[in-house]
Amino acid sequence: MPGKLTSVLNLPFFLVVIVLLFFAYSCVAPVEPVKTGSESAPGKLLPSTTSKRAESYSLYLEAEQYLHENRISNAIKKLEKVREIVPEDNFVASELVLLLLRQGETDKALKEVEKMVQREPKNTKYLLLLGGIYSALGKTDQAISSYEKVVSIDPSQEKVLLLLITYYTKGKQYDKALQVVDKLSTHKIGKDLISYYRARILLEMGKIPDAIAAYKKTLRINPNLKEAYQDLAYVYETKGFTTKAEKLFRRMLSKRPNDLNIRMRLGNLYFREEKYDEALKEYRKIVKQAPSHTNAKLKIGVILLRQAKAKSAMEIFQSILKAEPDNDFATYYLGASYEKMGQIDKAIEAFNRLSGESALWDESRLRLSILFRDKKNMKEAFRILEDAIAKKPQLAILYVYLGALYEDDNKLDKAEDFLRKGLKYHPDNTELLFRLGIVLDKRKEKEESLKIMKEIIERDPHHADALNYLGYSYAEMGIKLEEAKSLIERALKERPENGYIQDSLAWVYYKMKKYGIALREVKKALKKTPNDPIINEHLGDIYKAMGQWKKAIKAYKRVLRKLKPKNPDSIKVKIDEIEKHVKSN
Repeated sequence: MPGKLTSVLNLPFFLVVIVLLFFAYSCVAPVEPVKTGSESAPGKLLPSTTSKRAESYSLYLEAEQYLHENRISNAIKKLEKVREIVPEDNFVASELVLLLLRQGETDKALKEVEKMVQREPKNTKYLLLLGGIYSALGKTDQAISSYEKVVSIDPSQEKVLLLLITYYTKGKQYDKALQVVDKLSTHKIGKDLISYYRARILLEMGKIPDAIAAYKKTLRINPNLKEAYQDLAYVYETKGFTTKAEKLFRRMLSKRPNDLNIRMRLGNLYFREEKYDEALKEYRKIVKQAPSHTNAKLKIGVILLRQAKAKSAMEIFQSILKAEPDNDFATYYLGASYEKMGQIDKAIEAFNRLSGESALWDESRLRLSILFRDKKNMKEAFRILEDAIAKKPQLAILYVYLGALYEDDNKLDKAEDFLRKGLKYHPDNTELLFRLGIVLDKRKEKEESLKIMKEIIERDPHHADALNYLGYSYAEMGIKLEEAKSLIERALKERPENGYIQDSLAWVYYKMKKYGIALREVKKALKKTPNDPIINEHLGDIYKAMGQWKKAIKAYKRVLRKLKPKNPDSIKVKIDEIEKHVKSN
């Protein structure tokens, strides 16, 4: 988040040029008029020879006229001729540099300024201009050198000291940056800003506790410094101190109740924390104050969609599109609203409106393929994703979804083919590897599948899906059960609310014949994911192993009657086995 430390390095190129022009204009003196009669003309443009003086002045006036007519190229040519006549004149050079910068001819401007500095090496204004151009060209070391010369000649250059702080911080020269902050303490700059700059540097250094302490000190010195509030709130947010961030935003809003930026950040904080009712309150306050605030309205619509209020969400997205017909986010979420409402054709139409340039184009292709899959039009579902990959082969997610789609359709050869194609573009993508591992498992290539899962975990030790898959596979095979338990516990640590991973842990205990613990864990899984047929079948298996026949049969029958299992015949066999066992005993 940029604060007062923001320098030309952080600005787009056109803003850099504005900064350069600011510096440049400060070094241009007004043209002295030519005197008439017998008086000599002492203006800087006029060399001693009368004919050259007249020629140079005439050329300069022509350049001025072209400039008034906005014919910059012509003005540059005239000034270049003046420079040939009076090469030592830095005033003309300054005017020429300004025009060259306006035309984007930065390299030419640089050569001119370098000549100016050679003639007057201690002219701080020229050095500033030189540093600015170096900065625009990305020549950071030369820019720093120019600015260092400025402050060595004139230590009172406060703005240059601030630029150096930014350069040093960006280059990780933190000691130098802190030394410059110490130098600022001798200037008229306030103690609050000095403390603020120190906090920014400490934050860049990764010294979070020290940075937080410095920001707090800044706010004690100046309780109204908005930048310090914003930066501190940013630190709290990124480090997961959401309660502190919320309190800070509230404190800021008590001082600036009409600051939409702060209120938007508070709303976004609630949104990320899935505190949707609180987020809605803040977004609605923003819209009440600024009815055309599109971002707040979008967030309101998304929340309503997540709260299963698709019709209300649809109306909001339609209102946005009425004012902004090309708003891609509103178009995408309008399609999602139609999808939730079961208006599939309208959803398809909305998703199709998104062009290949849209940031949501790939998401729209995924949604379209799913919609056609649900309509049992697999040919169209496959075509959409294959066309998308042909247009944007760099998007890994497209290969992941297409592979999964072919896998679900039991076209395992096709699934493997596209996943391997994706891995050629994205060899380090663990999601592609994971899908490939699953496909290979379904193709009875268990050893290769497990090898891939191990490879994923080596690359990403926190990959919950691979940890769970490998652990569950070991459990199913009845091997390495202690390792399986460790893997699944690691996965559960990454996703504690995942019922499927909880079930995997139950299954490991089942395989260990620790049925009491297995029962406890499978019940936890059912609280998280109550309607999964496999988890419910596992409940029956555990009861069966414990000899609790009635409970086992009840669990199995619930699966058959309500949960549509993939293999109902195998469950019926289990029920028959229990009934025969009960009769024979």
